[in-house]
Amino acid sequence: MLKTVNPHKGAAVNLMASVDREIEAWPIVELPGMKDHLLKIFWTPLHRGYHPLPRIRIQSTFPFDLLKAWHICETRESHLIFPKREGIKSFPKSCFESSAEDVSGLFKGSSFFQSSDSTIRIDWRLSARRQELFVKRFENQPNQRLNLSWEQTSNLKDFECKISQLALWVDEAEKNGFLYSLEIGQGKIEMGRGLVQWLSCMEALAKITSEYP
Repeated sequence: MLKTVNPHKGAAVNLMASVDREIEAWPIVELPGMKDHLLKIFWTPLHRGYHPLPRIRIQSTFPFDLLKAWHICETRESHLIFPKREGIKSFPKSCFESSAEDVSGLFKGSSFFQSSDSTIRIDWRLSARRQELFVKRFENQPNQRLNLSWEQTSNLKDFECKISQLALWVDEAEKNGFLYSLEIGQGKIEMGRGLVQWLSCMEALAKITSEYP
C-alpha cells in the first residue's frame, strides 16, 4: 500500500503511480488539497530470494502535458520471496516413514487415491475391477509422517525446478495436515506442521543460492 498526501490547498490533478522504469501505472486521477489517498501497488519479482522494494514514481501532469512533476519514493526494506510451487503433487514413496505406512485399525472402506496417499495402501483388487486407483481407509489411521529431502528431486535437471518441486510437496503436506520434515544438504528442519513449520521450510528453500545446498 502506498499513501500519498497532498499538503497544499489546491488539488493535484492527473496523478498516477508506477514502479520506476515500468510502463504499467495506477491512476489516482485527482487528490484534493489537504487530503491523502491509499493506493495498492502491484509488483511481481521475477525470482525467489531477497529483493529490495522497487522505486515508486509518483507523477502529476498538468493539462495538455505542458508541465510534469514527479517524485521518486525509495526504501531500504527488502522482502524474502518464496519459490514457486510447481511440479508433481504426488509424494515420492521414499518420503513416507514406515510407521506411517503400517496398516492398522479397523477397516472403514476404500476411496479414490489422492496424491497425498501412500501407495502401500492401494486396494489393488478393487482398483483392477474398477480401472481406477483406490486406497484402503482405516479407523484410527496414524498421521502421515513425511521426510522430504533434496535427493528426492534427483530426476529433475533444472536447479530451480528442484526447489519448486520441494516447495509444492511442503505445500501439499501442510494442506493435508501431515507431519513433515525437510532436509537440504547439511541442514534439516525437524518434523512438524503448522504455519511456523511451513514458513521455516519455505524460507530455507527461498534462500538456497548454490547449485547444491
